[in-house]
Amino acid sequence: KYCGVFFMQKYLVPRSYSETMTHPEKLIAKIGQEKCIPVVRFLELAEELFQRNAIFDWSTSDRFSMGVLAPLINIHRENIIKRITSWAKDNNNIWQKRAAIVPLRAIVKQPEYLHYIVSTIDALLPSSERFIQTGIGWTLADL
Repeated sequence: KYCGVFFMQKYLVPRSYSETMTHPEKLIAKIGQEKCIPVVRFLELAEELFQRNAIFDWSTSDRFSMGVLAPLINIHRENIIKRITSWAKDNNNIWQKRAAIVPLRAIVKQPEYLHYIVSTIDALLPSSERFIQTGIGWTLADL
């Protein structure tokens, strides 16, 4: 499970902001020299990983959240934040719900994104699931 997350982190997440300057609205990564994956397609694939239970525990979910999703949030900002935070609503997969809040740790110190954090916490707070609650607590601790 870690091998796949490390692959995504190493090869699918751009290493610098300058790498995204060619196509900032759709570039998520370069594999080789010519291939690009649009960020929306990558998020669809990520959602499929959760639906197939390929991400099925806190360690994999957190590694994916902080190693892949958080850097993407720092690059694509609001476009990706809206999609990821939507995972907190109408979703039964606890790991995908946890992944809706944990990568937001990357932006907790930026007041312009606080409303996303608050609304995601509001959506997740009713859950009695321990791992969702600890994800909320981890994010709140960084505020």
